[in-house]
Amino acid sequence: MSRNYHSGKIIGNDRIQVAVRRVAIQAQTNLNWDSRSKPNQIVNDTIAHRYIESGEDGSAAFRPRSRRKIVRDEMNRKELKSWTAAAVALLWILVGAGIASGQSRPKVQEVIDKIDQLYRADSSYALMEMQIVNPNWERTLRLKAWSEGTEKTLIRILEPAKERGTGTLRIGNEMWNYLPKVDKTIRIPPSMMMSSWMGSDFTNDDLVKEFTFAEDYDFQYAEVQNPEAGRLYIECTPKQGRPIVWNRVVLGVDAGSLLPVTEKYYDERDRLMRTMSFRDVKTFGDRTIPSVMELVPEDGKGKTIIRYLEAEFDIDIPADTFTTRSLRTFRE
Repeated sequence: MSRNYHSGKIIGNDRIQVAVRRVAIQAQTNLNWDSRSKPNQIVNDTIAHRYIESGEDGSAAFRPRSRRKIVRDEMNRKELKSWTAAAVALLWILVGAGIASGQSRPKVQEVIDKIDQLYRADSSYALMEMQIVNPNWERTLRLKAWSEGTEKTLIRILEPAKERGTGTLRIGNEMWNYLPKVDKTIRIPPSMMMSSWMGSDFTNDDLVKEFTFAEDYDFQYAEVQNPEAGRLYIECTPKQGRPIVWNRVVLGVDAGSLLPVTEKYYDERDRLMRTMSFRDVKTFGDRTIPSVMELVPEDGKGKTIIRYLEAEFDIDIPADTFTTRSLRTFRE
């Protein structure tokens, strides 16, 4: 679009330029700065008697204006330019930070798979201590555990003496407890998977891991209140039809090592019910894991701590280890 300059119309400008001028004029009006508090400025005489005014039809014309108005408009223009430059710079910083964050953050599936397999392998063995702390009593269990993939787990209590030989076996979706005092094997139904294991704050599922985040939950990165630096957060919600009591679980993961730091469990009313913390990272063989897990219920009535004393991965385990007969037979 082209208009004659001396006729007061736009020359060589398109509608975008007109729109920009409109925005600038409106911004100057909204800022409502008082030019009387500003020092006088020298304005070029060639523009001293002209200013841009937009018409209702989208056209723009040069019209006379006072020197006082010129000074005020010129100062507003410079202030607006400064504010605009700062806003653009901030925008680029925020966008750049978001892109960098997205590029450095691993795929959520990779993080979930690592957490699910952290204490497992094709096969594994561990010697552990479980310290159970309640307001009225405290005890420590010493136990051994074997696993094969994600389908088989055997746990055997070594100490104290009165609990010696007590065991738990899981094969697929089935689970049994063996009580040596009465020489009886009890099958645990799926509805009892979230019940306490041996009076601790850990559930049966916490110990034998029937449910995994990768297979039984939907998951995605999440934003949380008061996030900690260097931490990734993943929200996991149970898939439909899974017999899981939690409404959601929020994982806090170290962004560098991708090791878990916290797991927060929320009930069906979305109330925080318990927090599991991971610490004291150690290397067992070629596997680096947090060697201490501390589970603290929100009711403040106690806590349970598991400490890994020994751990081996990808080892040979006798074929008859994961059987109900083996469960009833105590082995050192």
